[in-house]
Amino acid sequence: MRARSVLVLVCVSGLFAVGCAATGLTYSLTTYLDPHFPKVTHSDIPPITDPRPLHLRVEFQPLGKPNLRASLKALGKTSKILLESKLFSELTLVEDVNRLSIVMSSAADPNELAKGVGMGLTLGLIGESVTNDYLFTATYTPVGKESIKKEYRRTTHTNLGLNKRPEGLQAMSPQEAFDKVLEEFVLSLLRDLRAEGHL
Repeated sequence: MRARSVLVLVCVSGLFAVGCAATGLTYSLTTYLDPHFPKVTHSDIPPITDPRPLHLRVEFQPLGKPNLRASLKALGKTSKILLESKLFSELTLVEDVNRLSIVMSSAADPNELAKGVGMGLTLGLIGESVTNDYLFTATYTPVGKESIKKEYRRTTHTNLGLNKRPEGLQAMSPQEAFDKVLEEFVLSLLRDLRAEGHL
C-alpha cells in the first residue's frame, strides 16, 4: 500500500474507544520498528583518542525524491548524533577534511504518515498497515584515502485505523520511529567504521 492511500480512522464515540482499548485494538497512527535490525548504542562504539573535524552532507528522499526541508531536519539530527559520539572534534563546512555523505530514502513520507494525509475511504473498521522501507547509504572519505561505502536497510510498520498491536514491539509515533531509525543507522555506521579501522 502506498503512502498516498493513507487514511486515519477516527473513533468519535467514547464508548467505542473504550471497547477498542479493551480488545487490544489501536485506532490511531502507531508505528512499530522491525525487530530484526540490530540495536546499537553509543556504548557499543569504542572511543577515539584523536578526534578530527568532519565535513557532513545529508540528503533525505521521501518517496525517493530529494526534499530540502526534510533533509535539513535529518542533517540536524545526524549532526547531534555524530557530535555525541565524540569521534569527531567538530562538524565543518571546510571540505579538505574527512568527509561523510549520507543519503536516506524511504518508500513513504513520514510527514504524510504523521499528518494522516491520504486518499480514499476504504479502511472501514478493519484498519490497514503501511510498510515503510528505509535505505541508508553512507560514503565516508578519509583525507588521501579511498571512499568507504556502506548501506543499511530498516523497515517500519504503521497501523492505520483499527489493528491489533504486534506483541513485543514498542509503539511510537511515525516521527519518533523515523528519529529512532536514523539514530540506529548512524550508530551502526560509526560502529562498523571503527571496527574496520577507518576511524
